[in-house]
Amino acid sequence: MSADLERRLSGAQLRLRMRHPFFATLALFAPVQITASIDTAATDGKSLYFNPEFISGLTDSELDGLVTHEVLHAALLHTTRRGTRTPQLWNIACDIVVNGMAREAGLALPEGAVEYPPWAELSAEQIYHRLVKRKPRELKKLVLVDLLEPGQGPDAEGESPLAGKRQAEIEAHWKAALQQAKVVASRQGGSGQGMGGAGMGLEWGAVTQ
Repeated sequence: MSADLERRLSGAQLRLRMRHPFFATLALFAPVQITASIDTAATDGKSLYFNPEFISGLTDSELDGLVTHEVLHAALLHTTRRGTRTPQLWNIACDIVVNGMAREAGLALPEGAVEYPPWAELSAEQIYHRLVKRKPRELKKLVLVDLLEPGQGPDAEGESPLAGKRQAEIEAHWKAALQQAKVVASRQGGSGQGMGGAGMGLEWGAVTQ
């Protein structure tokens, strides 16, 4: 990782820590990889991947939003909750959720981010169900799939995608992270500060049930 990219990502972490302790704490649980093998940014449920050229073109505010976007995908188990659902539509549904949370928290997002405020406070499963019935073309055109198969990121080294033990480890990891983030946010600024609004409740339930 270049010194400049490392500095920028460290800066994003620091800004989130000051303004959004919930998101910042979650980010501490996600290793970061800089790789040109990802077009923009992505997660495999464990690590966060960022394309160096893509993030170099973002403002600091957009980078803060992007880091939050990817870490929320991971923390809310969007990679493991997909099941047999169509990957592209599931990615759109999950993007609507995490981008709604980022906006609710006052964060900026990169240009072209998939958003649909009327559905932002639904769960990813509820949004997916609506997309299957409606399949709005304007959303399908915008999506860039950033949810990788668990264990199949650029640094996976041939790990089995969804071996039962691995999936259980990912889920336990993020359940613990969410609990810790909630505690930190409560200590720093009131219960649930920075959790991203009402939509978080449904997603939290899907992870902790």
